[in-house]
Formats: sequence, C-alpha cells, structure tokens
Amino acid sequence: MNETSALKRWRGNPNAIISIIAVLLVAILCQSSGAENPALQYMADEFTDIPMSTITMVTTLPSLMMIPASLAFSWLRRYFSFRPLFIVSAILLILGGVMPAYAPDFVSVLVWRAIFGIGVGVMWPLAQSLIVELYDGERQNQMLGWNSVVTACGGIIWQNVGGILALSGWRMSFTTYYIPIAVLIFCGIFIPNTLATKKAREQAASGEAKEGSAAPVSVAKDGYVGLTVLLLIAYFVFNFFSMLFFTNISFKIVGEGIGESNLVGIATSMITVGSLVIGVIFGKMMNTKFFGTYAMCIGWLLAGIGMLINGITGSFAVICVASFIQGFGTGTYMPSMVGLIGNVGGKAKASLILGISTCVLGASQFFGPTIMNLIVESMGLSNGSPCITMGGACQVIAGIVATIVFVIIHNARAKKAKAAAAEA
Repeated sequence: MNETSALKRWRGNPNAIISIIAVLLVAILCQSSGAENPALQYMADEFTDIPMSTITMVTTLPSLMMIPASLAFSWLRRYFSFRPLFIVSAILLILGGVMPAYAPDFVSVLVWRAIFGIGVGVMWPLAQSLIVELYDGERQNQMLGWNSVVTACGGIIWQNVGGILALSGWRMSFTTYYIPIAVLIFCGIFIPNTLATKKAREQAASGEAKEGSAAPVSVAKDGYVGLTVLLLIAYFVFNFFSMLFFTNISFKIVGEGIGESNLVGIATSMITVGSLVIGVIFGKMMNTKFFGTYAMCIGWLLAGIGMLINGITGSFAVICVASFIQGFGTGTYMPSMVGLIGNVGGKAKASLILGISTCVLGASQFFGPTIMNLIVESMGLSNGSPCITMGGACQVIAGIVATIVFVIIHNARAKKAKAAAAEA
C-alpha cells in the first residue's frame, strides 16, 4: 500500500490511533491563551498610564472575539469539513498569538489579540464537534476525558513557557505561540475525513454513505430547547467567575510580592494538572451511577472551593494545592457539560449548539473579568486577591444553586420516566 492510500485509510477511520491523536491534539490549542497571563503585571509596569481593567483586555479580548467567531463556525460547518476550518483557525491563532511580541504600541497588541481570539473562537467548537460528531457512547466519554487531559497539558505548556519567557520581558511571552506551528502541520495532515453538516444531512436523508464521512447524523429530539437554554446559562455563569482567577493571579503573586512570573506559570499550571488527573479517569468515572449523574455538580463545587481558597491565602504552597482542587473541579465540570450540551440536540445540531456554547464561553470570559474588575476598582480595592476571593465565593454559591436545580430536574424526570414505564 503506498503512502497516499495509507493516509486515505487513516483519514477515513476516526478510530485509528493516528486519527485519535490528531483529534485530541486540536484541543491543545484551545487553552493557548494562557501564555500571556504571567506577563500582565509586567505590562502594567510598562504601560503605567493605562488602567488595569484595560491591561487585562490582553487576556479577555480574545474571549470577546470568540463570540462572532464561534457563531461563524456554526454557519461554516454547514459547508466545510473540519480540516480546512482547522487550518485557517490555526493560522489566525498563530499570527495573532506571535505578533504582539513585535507590536509598536498597546493598541497594536490588542488588535493582534483580537485576531488571535477569532482563531480560538473557531478552534473551541471545532475540537468539541470532532468528538461529538465522530464518536458515540462510552468512546465519546473516553474521548471527552482525554480531550480534557490534552487541554490541560496545553495549559501547562503555554503557562509555564510563557511565565519563563516573561522573565526576559513581557514581549517574549508571546513567542510561545510559535509552538502551535507543529500542531498545525500534524493535525492538518491527519484529522479524519468529515463531511460538511449540510452534505451529511442530505446523504443521511437519501440513505447514501461515503467512505470517510462522519458518523450517521441523528435527529434532534423535540422539547429540548428549554434544557439547552438552562445548560447554556449554567455554562455562562461557571466561566464568568472562573476566568477571574486567570486575569488576577499575576496581580496576586507578582503584585502582592509572593513571587515572580515563573511562579504564576506554576500556579496556573496546577489547575491544568488537576484537570489532567480527572481527565485520565473521566471516561471510567462517568460509567459509575453517582458520578455519571452528578459530575457537573461535583465539578462546579470543587472549582468554587479551590478558587475561594486561592483568593484568601497568601501562601504559594497553599495556592498550588487550591489550584489543583480548582483544576480537578474544572476538569470534571467542562467535559460533562460539553457532553450534555453537545448531545442535547442530537448530532445534526451538535455543531450549531457547540458553536453557541463557545459564543457563551467567550461572552462569560470577557464580561466576567471586565465587570468584576470595575466593581473592585470602584470599591477602592486592588486587583488580585479581592477579585479572586469575590469570584470564588460567588462560584461556590452558584454551584450550590445549580446542584439544587439539577437535583430537582433529575428527580422530576426520573419520576416521569418511572410513571411512563408503569403505564407501558
């Protein structure tokens, strides 16, 4: 078999090892926005005439740009397969990521960060849609768990490399974004073949099948609009408060004299280590009755508790432990929510709903730090510990409320299903 036919076979089989690696590696780029976080305090030291709330836009602006980009993904996915969408978004991510290192002024930095955000805005739903559309059942849970692991590994790379490079100046932290070039080359070659959603629906309707196409498109169930809206609200609230840690940890550690930017990278990478640990066993844990049912609630509460401890403590050792707890919770919450959101409308609507969820993610990550930082500044408090503490407290409260609501809905649906079974 020649090289061309071997490549065709790999691309046509999403369960081939090299195809699985390519699908999972896409996720490594989703967390890449963390590379600049350790440098925020150094940027504030250089641009002393710019308010802190504007400095933090270096991190939050990409989240804002994720909103139109993720909505565009929902439309683009109707006409294009995953490979061209991945290649274009990766190029935008790399250019927008690297060029701030050479920007002549702060405005130029923000322009390039906006371009970076467009790339990330397409990459997020793309990474999730690949798994939801290509895999089912236990394999899908396993892939979502490993997706969380790879995302966590990416976070460790971006945050630590960015933190170390920032010691030589804030501009150097942006050179971290040369790394994704290798991911672009590998995934651009080996991502499995997938049809555009519109074409897949037409073939499914006509009963046609084509080698290398995505898994059969399922029909969305009626009556799930309300549940989808509720899930998206929960997704927004969680990420609204969660983002406060990443935009304020540099101000806490560097600004409050706990350490330098390399320690910021270590602290934030402990979140990804926590996500990595749960990600390895997520698929198996989802097969257990209690965890499989309440994973979202467990993750939300643990993430809130870890963040609250992070805000209160002044010890770097405790920050690392709390970040691990926060990451373990986040790594539990995110894949369980992606599974719920991606499957609630069936595979036919997976790209649309996941695109909307990424839009929600971008809005929450932008408005969370922007609003909370302005509140903290209006109260005469500094960025750092006050913002993280307030965010952690709100996260715990929101997690408790979400758990109560979830239990009520779960019990009501269980009772309804039992009654229907009795009638049958």
